[in-house]
Amino acid sequence: MKKINQFIQWTFLFLLLPVSLIYCCSGCGQRTSDEKIIIFQDDFGTASQGELVENVVQLPLPQGLGYDWNVLVKGYLPLKWTMVDEIAISEPKKGFWVIPPDSGYMEQGGRSHNSVVFANVPVPEKTENYDISFRQYRSDNDYIGYLIGLTEPSLEGGIEFGYMIQVPETDSTTVNAYIKGDLGELVVPEMACPHQWINHQIKVRGDSISWFQEGKLMVNSVITGKSRTGYFGIRQRYERGTRYDDVKIEVLK
Repeated sequence: MKKINQFIQWTFLFLLLPVSLIYCCSGCGQRTSDEKIIIFQDDFGTASQGELVENVVQLPLPQGLGYDWNVLVKGYLPLKWTMVDEIAISEPKKGFWVIPPDSGYMEQGGRSHNSVVFANVPVPEKTENYDISFRQYRSDNDYIGYLIGLTEPSLEGGIEFGYMIQVPETDSTTVNAYIKGDLGELVVPEMACPHQWINHQIKVRGDSISWFQEGKLMVNSVITGKSRTGYFGIRQRYERGTRYDDVKIEVLK
């Protein structure tokens, strides 16, 4: 009787095995609805470093402004980024987006009167859902803006939102984040977060755009009538010393 039971058990397992394999492999090669494809990534290592350049702002007049407080002396040009500035490259008030030697991050170490740096890989047209993530170490209290949806790197166009951590119409630093731009204007208490590495994430889901800081929703809005695909950029106005690392753009399939 024992041998008969064993025979029945082995026969059952033998018959069940092909069915199990078919079931397990039925999803092989298929992509889940939330699968992400990385289209851009930069950790600002040696592979991202271009020419070593010097900052004009530190030079005495008339070449520069003659000061070195909170500015970088020199750095490597970031190969995966394109800078657009309203001031000529030879002028001391221009932005100075570089990778400082032995740092492993990108820093804006110039005066940055109005300067934008763009990731050089655009989000493909007709993309509905994608994420942008990066780490930021905020150094000053001036405006920082995030741009999406530009057909080419430019100072104008696209969708822009950002924040400053100073009381409006003053230069007084505050613990609150003053948000402004195309997603709306509001104040988020206790989210200034200066002088520390903070995780940022921008989520685009169709017409809905959300910006998170350390997992906390900062602002969300539905934007229609504007492109949401294209180039991603970071704008700084007078803000300097702020650093960026581990930038990633992922398209959801």
